[in-house]
Amino acid sequence: MSDPLVSVIIPNYNLEKFVGQAIESALAQTYPAVEVVVVDDGSTDNSRAVLDRYVQQAPDRVRVIYQENGGVALARMRAIEDTRGEFIVPLDSDDYLHPEAIAVWMQYRSEHPQYVVIYSGFYRVDTENTVLYEVLPHQQRNEPVEGNILATLLNGNTVTASTSLIERARLLEVGGYVSKATLHNGRGHDDYFLMLRLAAAGYAFGYVARPLLYYRDTPNSISKDTIPFVANRQASLAVVFQEYPQSTVAAFEEGLHRRNAQLEAMHQQLLKTLELSDAREKAVAEQFKATDAAIAEREQYFASLNAQMNAAAAEREQYFANLNTQMNVAAAEREQQFAAQNAQMNAAAAEREQKLADIHAQVTQQNDQLNQRDQLIAQLQGEIELLNSIPTVQLVQKYVRPTLRKLRK
Repeated sequence: MSDPLVSVIIPNYNLEKFVGQAIESALAQTYPAVEVVVVDDGSTDNSRAVLDRYVQQAPDRVRVIYQENGGVALARMRAIEDTRGEFIVPLDSDDYLHPEAIAVWMQYRSEHPQYVVIYSGFYRVDTENTVLYEVLPHQQRNEPVEGNILATLLNGNTVTASTSLIERARLLEVGGYVSKATLHNGRGHDDYFLMLRLAAAGYAFGYVARPLLYYRDTPNSISKDTIPFVANRQASLAVVFQEYPQSTVAAFEEGLHRRNAQLEAMHQQLLKTLELSDAREKAVAEQFKATDAAIAEREQYFASLNAQMNAAAAEREQYFANLNTQMNVAAAEREQQFAAQNAQMNAAAAEREQKLADIHAQVTQQNDQLNQRDQLIAQLQGEIELLNSIPTVQLVQKYVRPTLRKLRK
C-alpha cells in the first residue's frame, strides 16, 4: 500500500530571498510522497527566476502558478485547486519545515485517524536562520490543545498556519480560507479563519508536542500590520458565529465557563496567598522582634568584648614596654661585655703576633745557620773530591812536604 500523497502549498509574494528555502525544506522531507504547489501572487521582485529554477530541477514534484496579486487567502485556495494530495500542508514562503515534519504528522494521523488537523510547535528564527526560541502551545495555554479545541481557538489562535497537516476534503468542505466577509482587505488571519471553521464544524485536532517548523520573524510580516490584522480577526470570528452559531456559542460559553473557573481558582489562590501573606507578616514581625533582641544582645556582647580586648591590649602594650626596657638594658650589658672581650682578644692577638714574629726571627736565624752549614759541607765535599782525585805522591809533595818544612823550622 502506497503512502498517501501530501501537498505542500506555498503562497509567495516578493520573497525571492526565502521562497527557495521553503521549497527545499518540502522536497527534503523524510516522508516520501510529497508534492509542492507554489502560487506566486503577483510578485514584482526576482521570484519568478527562483521558482522556475525549482520547476526545472524537479518538474514531477514542483508546480508553480502565477497570478495577479489577490492576497494570501486566494493564493492558498488557488494552490489547493491544483493539488492532488489527500492532505494539505500550508507553508508560508518565508518559513521552512523540519525534515521530519510531515513524517511525524502522518504517523500521528495514522495512530489517531479521528483527527482532521495535526499540528505542532515551532522554532522562531531570524532572517539568518538563527533559532531565537521555541514555541509549544501546550506550555503557553492553560486550555485544551487537542481534540475539540474550538473554545481554545475562540480565545486566540493556537495553530500556526505552517505547522499543520489538514485533510483536503474537510478543508474544502468548510469553505477553505476565504469568504466575502474576510476578503475586504486580503491581509491576515486566513489561517485562523480556517481553523475556526474546521473546529466549529466539529472536527478534532491532534497535537504533536515538538517544534517541527522554522517560523521566520521578518520586518514585513502581515502580523505586524496591526490594524487590518485585528480587523480580519474580528471578521473571521463574526463569519464563524454566523456559519456555526450553535457550536460556536456553546464553545464560547464553554470558554467563558473555563475562564470563570480559572478566575475563581485564581481568586481562591489569591485569598490563600493573602492569608499566607498575613501569617507571614506576623511571623516576620515576630522574627524582627527576635532579631532586634538578638542584635541588642550581640551589641552588648561585642561592647563587653571590645572593652576586654582594649584592656588586654593596654596590658600587652605595658608588658611589651617593660620587656623592651629589659631588652635594652640587657643589650647594653651585652655590648659592654662584648667590648671587654674584644679588648682582651685584641691584646691576646697582639701577643700572639709578637710571639709569631719572634718565632719567625728564630726560624730565619736557624735557616741562615743551616745554609752556612750546607755551604761548609759543600766546600768540604769539594775538597774531599779534589783530594780523592790527586795521586798520593803529588799529595805528599804538595801538602805533606810543605807541612814538614814548616814543622822543622
